[in-house]
Amino acid sequence: MELLKEHLNSIKKTHVAACGYCGEKTYMKCMLCDQHVCFKSGNSITSLTCSIDFHNDRLYGLGYKDRMDMFGVQKSSFKKATQKEIRWNGKYMDELKKRYNDENGNCD
Repeated sequence: MELLKEHLNSIKKTHVAACGYCGEKTYMKCMLCDQHVCFKSGNSITSLTCSIDFHNDRLYGLGYKDRMDMFGVQKSSFKKATQKEIRWNGKYMDELKKRYNDENGNCD
């Protein structure tokens, strides 16, 4: 939680670019990750979606930037992940973290 707080606090307004999670245009950038992310999609605090989703380990590989960089998905064919894909990816990432911790003697 502290690490997420540091990242959210580092978000600054910069030049326009595609959000690393949804691909929409945004002026906000996480200075720690050096990636553009939508900060809020509305006036409510509950609209902090992309900025949190981009930093969520369980969503790794599902965002706009991840799919382009890791899987070679073209910008024009990017689609936001479905709930089913998000659930599957979350379970997969949890298994990877558990296996890593088991192999390296780390505790979560």
